[in-house]
Amino acid sequence: AREGPPHLVSCRWRVDVTLSTSDVARVLRPNILMRLELTDGTVRTFEVGLTEFHQLRHQVAYMLNEMEWAGQELDRANEIGQRAQAQWNKLKGLSEKLGIQKEPPKSIQALVSHLKAVPPK
Repeated sequence: AREGPPHLVSCRWRVDVTLSTSDVARVLRPNILMRLELTDGTVRTFEVGLTEFHQLRHQVAYMLNEMEWAGQELDRANEIGQRAQAQWNKLKGLSEKLGIQKEPPKSIQALVSHLKAVPPK
């Protein structure tokens, strides 16, 4: 079973146009009827006017852009983490080579302090 909130399985839509009402002979007002099916089996059906549809469309586009940006930021953070790990591994190797200690220090500051205390060879 998939964890987290349900996901979209399908989206169906149609446009209904009100041509006239009993009060007005010519209205021509579009409404969008949307039907969303989710992975948990629920079906959501709703109707929105043109203005609300454009607001919904804009918000979805905005969220997709935000998700893309967040993904790029996550990729950058992972890259920085990998570079930091590589540098840490170099420092660890250097400290072992110099015989400073077998276990890596708890912090970079501890390593720097220890290196300052060891006389140069």
